[in-house]
Amino acid sequence: MTKFLHIVYLQVLTLNCEERLKPVVEYLHDIGLQEKKDLEKLLVRNAQLLCYSIEKNITPKINFFLDIGLDRKDVIKILVLFPSMFGQNIELTLKPKYKYLVDIMKRTPKDIIDFPQVFSSHSRMCYSVLS
Repeated sequence: MTKFLHIVYLQVLTLNCEERLKPVVEYLHDIGLQEKKDLEKLLVRNAQLLCYSIEKNITPKINFFLDIGLDRKDVIKILVLFPSMFGQNIELTLKPKYKYLVDIMKRTPKDIIDFPQVFSSHSRMCYSVLS
Protein backbone atom coordinates (compact mmCIF):
# COMPACT_ATOMS: atom_id res chain seq x y z
CA MET A 1 0.00 0.00 0.00
CA THR A 2 1.31 3.45 -0.83
CA LYS A 3 2.05 6.10 1.76
CA PHE A 4 -0.85 8.18 0.40
CA LEU A 5 -3.33 5.35 1.00
CA HIS A 6 -2.07 4.90 4.53
CA ILE A 7 -2.69 8.60 5.16
CA VAL A 8 -6.21 8.41 3.67
CA TYR A 9 -7.16 5.37 5.73
CA LEU A 10 -5.73 6.95 8.87
CA GLN A 11 -7.67 10.10 8.11
CA VAL A 12 -10.91 8.11 7.81
CA LEU A 13 -10.20 6.09 10.95
CA THR A 14 -9.74 9.24 13.01
CA LEU A 15 -13.12 10.72 12.04
CA ASN A 16 -15.83 10.84 14.65
CA CYS A 17 -18.35 8.20 13.65
CA GLU A 18 -21.48 10.06 14.82
CA GLU A 19 -20.42 13.53 13.69
CA ARG A 20 -18.71 12.80 10.36
CA LEU A 21 -19.01 9.24 9.06
CA LYS A 22 -22.65 8.52 9.79
CA PRO A 23 -23.95 11.81 8.32
CA VAL A 24 -22.03 11.27 5.05
CA VAL A 25 -23.21 7.67 4.70
CA GLU A 26 -26.81 8.72 5.50
CA TYR A 27 -26.58 11.58 2.98
CA LEU A 28 -25.33 9.21 0.29
CA HIS A 29 -28.21 6.88 1.08
CA ASP A 30 -30.71 9.77 0.99
CA ILE A 31 -29.58 10.95 -2.45
CA GLY A 32 -30.08 7.51 -3.93
CA LEU A 33 -27.10 5.33 -3.11
CA GLN A 34 -29.27 2.46 -1.91
CA GLU A 35 -27.26 -0.65 -2.68
CA LYS A 36 -24.77 -1.77 -0.04
CA LYS A 37 -22.50 -3.12 -2.78
CA ASP A 38 -22.42 0.34 -4.42
CA LEU A 39 -21.40 1.99 -1.15
CA GLU A 40 -18.69 -0.63 -0.74
CA LYS A 41 -17.41 0.00 -4.29
CA LEU A 42 -17.38 3.73 -3.70
CA LEU A 43 -15.44 3.42 -0.44
CA VAL A 44 -12.93 0.96 -1.88
CA ARG A 45 -12.28 3.36 -4.77
CA ASN A 46 -12.16 6.51 -2.66
CA ALA A 47 -12.53 6.14 1.10
CA GLN A 48 -11.52 9.76 1.41
CA LEU A 49 -15.04 10.69 0.30
CA LEU A 50 -16.05 10.07 3.92
CA CYS A 51 -13.80 12.97 4.91
CA TYR A 52 -15.52 15.42 2.56
CA SER A 53 -17.95 18.03 3.77
CA ILE A 54 -21.50 17.38 2.61
CA GLU A 55 -22.24 21.10 2.24
CA LYS A 56 -18.91 22.27 0.84
CA ASN A 57 -17.93 19.34 -1.34
CA ILE A 58 -20.42 16.58 -2.05
CA THR A 59 -23.62 18.57 -2.61
CA PRO A 60 -22.00 21.16 -4.93
CA LYS A 61 -20.58 18.36 -7.10
CA ILE A 62 -23.93 16.61 -7.27
CA ASN A 63 -25.58 19.92 -8.20
CA PHE A 64 -22.91 20.54 -10.86
CA PHE A 65 -23.68 17.23 -12.55
CA LEU A 66 -27.44 17.78 -12.26
CA ASP A 67 -27.11 21.32 -13.62
CA ILE A 68 -25.31 20.14 -16.76
CA GLY A 69 -28.17 17.80 -17.55
CA LEU A 70 -27.47 14.47 -15.91
CA ASP A 71 -30.25 12.79 -13.97
CA ARG A 72 -29.86 11.65 -10.37
CA LYS A 73 -29.38 8.01 -11.43
CA ASP A 74 -26.42 9.01 -13.63
CA VAL A 75 -24.92 11.13 -10.86
CA ILE A 76 -25.09 8.15 -8.49
CA LYS A 77 -23.43 5.99 -11.16
CA ILE A 78 -20.61 8.55 -11.48
CA LEU A 79 -20.27 8.72 -7.71
CA VAL A 80 -19.93 4.94 -7.44
CA LEU A 81 -17.69 4.37 -10.47
CA PHE A 82 -15.58 7.54 -10.38
CA PRO A 83 -15.67 8.96 -6.84
CA SER A 84 -12.39 10.80 -7.44
CA MET A 85 -14.40 13.34 -9.46
CA PHE A 86 -15.96 14.45 -6.18
CA GLY A 87 -12.55 15.49 -4.90
CA GLN A 88 -11.96 17.87 -7.81
CA ASN A 89 -12.57 21.60 -7.79
CA ILE A 90 -15.63 22.59 -9.82
CA GLU A 91 -14.29 25.87 -11.22
CA LEU A 92 -10.68 24.83 -11.77
CA THR A 93 -11.16 21.25 -12.91
CA LEU A 94 -14.67 19.97 -13.57
CA LYS A 95 -16.00 22.91 -15.60
CA PRO A 96 -12.95 23.12 -17.91
CA LYS A 97 -13.01 19.36 -18.45
CA TYR A 98 -16.73 19.44 -19.11
CA LYS A 99 -16.19 22.29 -21.59
CA TYR A 100 -13.53 20.19 -23.31
CA LEU A 101 -15.88 17.20 -23.51
CA VAL A 102 -18.73 19.25 -24.99
CA ASP A 103 -16.96 21.93 -27.06
CA ILE A 104 -13.90 20.08 -28.36
CA MET A 105 -15.00 16.45 -28.37
CA LYS A 106 -18.58 17.40 -29.37
CA ARG A 107 -20.09 15.08 -26.77
CA THR A 108 -23.18 15.35 -24.57
CA PRO A 109 -23.31 15.46 -20.77
CA LYS A 110 -24.37 11.80 -20.74
CA ASP A 111 -21.04 10.95 -22.37
CA ILE A 112 -19.29 11.72 -19.07
CA ILE A 113 -20.19 8.16 -18.13
CA ASP A 114 -18.61 6.84 -21.36
CA PHE A 115 -15.54 9.12 -21.24
CA PRO A 116 -14.61 9.35 -17.56
CA GLN A 117 -10.92 9.50 -18.46
CA VAL A 118 -11.47 13.13 -19.47
CA PHE A 119 -12.33 13.80 -15.83
CA SER A 120 -9.54 11.80 -14.29
CA SER A 121 -7.36 13.79 -11.97
CA HIS A 122 -4.39 13.07 -14.27
CA SER A 123 -6.03 14.33 -17.43
CA ARG A 124 -4.25 17.43 -18.71
CA MET A 125 -5.45 17.32 -22.30
CA CYS A 126 -8.23 19.85 -21.87
CA TYR A 127 -5.95 22.44 -20.30
CA SER A 128 -3.64 22.58 -23.28
CA VAL A 129 -6.53 22.76 -25.73
CA LEU A 130 -8.57 25.34 -23.82
CA SER A 131 -5.78 27.63 -22.68
